[in-house]
Amino acid sequence: MPDVGGAPEVVLRPRGRERSPADVLRLLLGLALLGLGLLAATVARNTVGGIEADIVEGYDRVPDRIAEVATALAFILAAAVPLLAIVVLVVRHRYRRALALLLGGYLASWVMIGLDRLLSDRGVVQRVRADTGGDVEITDPRFATASLIASVVAMVVIASPWLPRAWRRALWLGVTFLVLLRMVSSGEPAFDAALALAVGLVVGSGALVLIGTPSPEPAAGELLAMVGRLGTVARIEQRPGSEPLLYRIEMAGGQRLRLAVRTSRDRSADMLGRLWRYARLRSTEVDQPHLTVQRRVEHEALAQTMAATGGARVRTVRSVVASPGGSVGLVTEAAEGVPAATLDAEDLAGGPLVDAWRQVGCLHRAGIAHRSLGLGQFTITPDGRAVLGGFDSARVAATERDISRDTAQLLVATAVVVGAPAAVDAAVDAVGTVQVGSALPYLQPLALPGSTRRALRQHGNLLSDLRERVQVVTGEPSAALARLERVKPRTLVS
Repeated sequence: MPDVGGAPEVVLRPRGRERSPADVLRLLLGLALLGLGLLAATVARNTVGGIEADIVEGYDRVPDRIAEVATALAFILAAAVPLLAIVVLVVRHRYRRALALLLGGYLASWVMIGLDRLLSDRGVVQRVRADTGGDVEITDPRFATASLIASVVAMVVIASPWLPRAWRRALWLGVTFLVLLRMVSSGEPAFDAALALAVGLVVGSGALVLIGTPSPEPAAGELLAMVGRLGTVARIEQRPGSEPLLYRIEMAGGQRLRLAVRTSRDRSADMLGRLWRYARLRSTEVDQPHLTVQRRVEHEALAQTMAATGGARVRTVRSVVASPGGSVGLVTEAAEGVPAATLDAEDLAGGPLVDAWRQVGCLHRAGIAHRSLGLGQFTITPDGRAVLGGFDSARVAATERDISRDTAQLLVATAVVVGAPAAVDAAVDAVGTVQVGSALPYLQPLALPGSTRRALRQHGNLLSDLRERVQVVTGEPSAALARLERVKPRTLVS
């Protein structure tokens, strides 16, 4: 809603709570750590025992007063604070969040107790039983039992999405102290501290995957701070889309801009996707991840600018903007029109389809490969011209393999709408028979973007029809499909 005094109007579409890829990654990390811990417990028991002995020896050299203070601080930070958080949440009527903290901590504690007993019964590790002989002060290291560590880690993981960064660091510092105290709390090896950490990660991350976490999308003030240096902003409106977040900006002078924002959640989603591709595809098919979200957006801006220099019709890049909250955005001039993916065969065939292929041809002649070509990457203007976007995965030093794969992707994406004959004829008209013929080895599902693969499920014989049509029009002989899989599912089952 616009404010009195000419303040910019900001219209947002808050998504509230959602499941974060970061929680899935943390869950996988916890499972991997649990597996490594069990492996070390059974295979490398002597080595781990030597490490624990060194830690105990080092701890014995610490003055008693310092050790007592460190123990107390660790317990207060990592154990008392989560319990206090539950009380505060109940007082503020955040019952669902408080219940998640309580149940997560309780479940992690009992899972660790069960795992500890299982390993002890099988003789893998000797379970450490704290014989307190009565009350134990919080400065006693024997407070740091494995079940307590698992419970605390689960509660810290569950609470972290709603805590400031400083508090998260303080709580994880407390967890670190608790783990060290567990390892020095007895003359017997306390190897189960690593297992407790893994159990806490698994339970806490699993709880977050179930209940969801707050969306990291920027608030109105953060958005205005990001685009403020571009000039006087009259209105910001969030558009449909989640990766990246899309905003339409109207400047005071009437100019319209497009803002595509990526957050830390995009980096987690990218890493999760790459993990899957590493497991499924050969190494040559998976790029190295960008170190930060800002590097990713800067790469997109570079590729899009080089595409414009090469003659392709793209949105003009205006700026890369960032916020203190970690969000990074790419500001471009807006392109008026409709997404090509929303057009039917009659509206797409002819001018818009051929022009889309011409833009791809300009891109390839400039040595750039898009590498994620689908109809959703094109905007068709009212006069029937195609504007290409979505350069997040682009390669500015493209190989012939990249260009051939681009061609295959757009062939399939357009054939889903207009049919194989019209798609191949438009491609040959714009880029020639040689380039179209080079796509034959990549006319397969694994070479296509996810959106195209999903659309292809409703057209069972389309790939076969495309291959036949390409061979007829270009005169290319039958070509074997390129091997993209690391290992075939059928081979893995065998």
